[in-house]
Amino acid sequence: MLLAREQIKVQQKSLDVSLELLSNVRKQVQVGTLVELDRCRPNRQSRPLRSLLAAAQAAYVTAKNNLKNLLSDKLRDWVDTEIEPSENLIAVNVPTDRAKAG
Repeated sequence: MLLAREQIKVQQKSLDVSLELLSNVRKQVQVGTLVELDRCRPNRQSRPLRSLLAAAQAAYVTAKNNLKNLLSDKLRDWVDTEIEPSENLIAVNVPTDRAKAG
């Protein structure tokens, strides 16, 4: 669930950056420093990012529902309950000892 929540943040940031680029390109087209054709590329790039954000949001909802299913056999009792992770996702370096594994 933490990973799904972080994925939403990543996809939202990607979309925000893409939309900012599109806005900057439109301004440049208006002042004449870019031709109209250059405006199409950032516009095309932002469309799939919206889909990726929607997919990340759906994955987060699925992860929350999966957790609710693990907590109870009666999902209906949990439908209106919001479950939010209380901690952030942290990468932990776990050293491996290949000599012991062999």
